[in-house]
Amino acid sequence: MAATPNDEIDNDTYSLFGLKKGVPRDSYDLDDAVDDGYLVPPKTTSVPLKFQRDGIAYARLTDEETVEWGAVEWDEDGTVPDRVESAELNKWLLNIDTVDKALEHAQREVALMM
Repeated sequence: MAATPNDEIDNDTYSLFGLKKGVPRDSYDLDDAVDDGYLVPPKTTSVPLKFQRDGIAYARLTDEETVEWGAVEWDEDGTVPDRVESAELNKWLLNIDTVDKALEHAQREVALMM
């Protein structure tokens, strides 16, 4: 919980966490919260976004994609790479659409767990 403790009757977080009223605790570790039954352990999930994981290889592109690849100004020398590694791709590809796809995947994973 990342909030200031509260001592209202219906929302007394001091009592909920067994704290002395008026004396906030500055740390409540995730492991403690899980052990105390307030949270469940986090679960990681791998999001299958092909290009972000594997990079892009020119040889595997469709005809339409190779046209787009050739139209890109890759560098000042005009050198066109035959591959872009995922680490490089992720430096400039992260965008709203990518984030939305990752979140949609995570929501489906959560729904399956319930």
